[in-house]
Amino acid sequence: IRAFSFVRENNGEFLFAFAVNNNTDASQNGVYVRRTDANGQPLWEEDIKVFDPTSYPNSLATAFIVKSQNYYYVSTSGTLIGGSNTCRIIKIDANGNLLWPFNGSTIPGLIGFGSYGISSDQSGGLYVYASSGNGSGAILRCMRVIGVDNLSNAWPDWVNVTAGYNGLSYQYSAIGDAQGITLLWEGYGPEANGTNIYARRLLASNGLLDWNENTKIICAAPDNQSRFYWKKSGNEYCIVWSDSRSGILNNNAIYAQKLTTNGVLLWQENGVQVANLTANGTYPKFDLDANNNIYVTHRTNTGFVAHKVNSDGVVATEPSGILVLNNSFSPSGKDYEIVSSQNKFIAVGSNNNDIFLNRIHPNVVQVSQTVTACNEYTIYGETFNETGVYTIAYDPDTTLILTLTIIQNVAEFVVNGWTLTAVNDGEFQWYNCELEAPIQGATGPVYNVTQSGFYTLRLTNGDCEDFAECVEIIVTSIDEHSLAESITVYPNPSSHLLNIDMSMLQEQPQNIDLFTTSGQLVWQQKAGSSQLVSIPVNELAEGFYIVQISGNNFSIRKRWVKN
Repeated sequence: IRAFSFVRENNGEFLFAFAVNNNTDASQNGVYVRRTDANGQPLWEEDIKVFDPTSYPNSLATAFIVKSQNYYYVSTSGTLIGGSNTCRIIKIDANGNLLWPFNGSTIPGLIGFGSYGISSDQSGGLYVYASSGNGSGAILRCMRVIGVDNLSNAWPDWVNVTAGYNGLSYQYSAIGDAQGITLLWEGYGPEANGTNIYARRLLASNGLLDWNENTKIICAAPDNQSRFYWKKSGNEYCIVWSDSRSGILNNNAIYAQKLTTNGVLLWQENGVQVANLTANGTYPKFDLDANNNIYVTHRTNTGFVAHKVNSDGVVATEPSGILVLNNSFSPSGKDYEIVSSQNKFIAVGSNNNDIFLNRIHPNVVQVSQTVTACNEYTIYGETFNETGVYTIAYDPDTTLILTLTIIQNVAEFVVNGWTLTAVNDGEFQWYNCELEAPIQGATGPVYNVTQSGFYTLRLTNGDCEDFAECVEIIVTSIDEHSLAESITVYPNPSSHLLNIDMSMLQEQPQNIDLFTTSGQLVWQQKAGSSQLVSIPVNELAEGFYIVQISGNNFSIRKRWVKN
C-alpha cells in the first residue's frame, strides 16, 4: 500500500481509500475503497476498485478521500512518462457505486503541478487546490469542481491564491465549507523578512476573494514562520506554527493564533507565544476540548511536552509545559498525533518500531469569581438561585470557586377589585401599559386604580429590575356594576365552550363581542332575543379574553380565561 486516507461517519463506520503499487500481480495495483463498521469489519463483500494505474507506469502517489453531503470523492495522482504529474477524481456513493467513469476524470488546467489537496464544499462538490511546482516560489491555485455524471469546473478559471505575493515556501493547506474555502500558506510577501504565514478566503459561488479582497497576515514577524498546523472549530480556525523570530530565546518558539471565518484575528498581532524552545526542528500539533481550549504538543530536548492555551489566548501551563513522553519514548519530527475524546487528551507517538501513548493531564488550576445576579445565575450549564459559595469543575484541569450573591426581585401583584397590591418588597413604580409610561406619584406598594385600563408594576432592588405582566382593570359606575352583576360568564376558565347568561339583565343587549387583552376582536354577534348565548372556543389560543355586552346606554365587560 503506497498511500491511504479515510473518513469517519457519524455512526462510527469508516471509508478507506488506499493505493496499491508494485504488486507482483500487476492487475492488483490500483486505488481501492473499503467500508467498515465501527469495529473495522468490512461491510462490502470486496473492496471497490475505482482506478487502474495503467496510465501511471512510473508511480501511483496518492489516495485521498473526502465526503461532501452524501457523496465521496477519491483523488489520486501519479507520474506519467516524461516526469509530469496528473490528478484524477472519482465520485462514488455510500454503497461504492461509481457516479463518474471508472479511472475518474482529469481536472481541466491541472497537470504538471508539484502537489495538490482536496477539501469538501459540504454541498455535494469539491475544492481542489494545487501548487504549480515542487520548489520554493511556486504558485498556489484553487478550483471548485462539481458534476452529476462527470467532472466540470464550477468557476470560470483557476484562482491564483498567492497573487501579489512571492509564492509558496513549500507548505500550504485549505479547509472548505458551503460558503467558501480558506487557504493557508507559508510563503514570501512584501515584508521581505523571511517566510510568513498568510490566509485568503474564496467564495464558493464564483471563486472571488472574500474578506473585502484582503489577505490576512497570520504572522509576519521578523525571520521565519513555518511548519504550521491548523483545524476548524465552529466558525474559528486555530493555528499553531514553529517560529524563529529574532528577540526570543534561542530564536525558536511555538506561536498560536485564532481566525474567524469572517477574517477577524482574535488574538494579538503575530500570535501568542505558547513555548520558547531549546530544541530546533519542532513540529507543533494540537487538538481542542469542548470549551475551545487547545492543547499544543511538540518535541523538546527533554522529551515530548504539551501546553494548554485557553480559548481567549492565555497560556494556562508553565513555560516548560507538561512532560508527556521522555526522550526514550518520544517521537521525532512529526511522527505523532494528539487526539481529544470527552475532554481527555491522548498523545500518540512512534519511535523506531514502537508506538507509545500517554494521557495529557495538567495540574488542576483553581480560579475564583465573585458574581451578583438577579433571581438566578447560569454558568457552565449549571443554574443557581441561592446565595452561596459553589465549587464547579468545568474543565478537566480547572476548578472555579464561585462566590454568588442572588438578589430575589420578582415583580408580582394581586388584584382585589380596583386595588393592586405588590407581593414582594423593593422600590415600586406602577405603570400604565397602554401609554407605556409610569404613573406619576404611584410609587408605593399599593395602587388604587381610578380609570379602566391595563396596568403593571416595575420592582427594583439594587441593579435588579423586573416588570410584571400587564393586567386589565375595569372601573365601573355603581349602575354599571349592578348591570355587570346580572351577567354570568361560565365556565371560567374553559377550553371548549363559553356560555353567557343574560337572563337577569333588565336592559336589552344589542351586541356581544369577544376581545383579546390587546384589543383584537376574535368573535362577534348580535345579541338577539336569546338570554343564553354559547360560543365554541376550541380554536382560540390559551390566555385572557374580554367579553363585552353592549346596549344603547351601557357597555359591560367581563373577564374570561381560555385554558
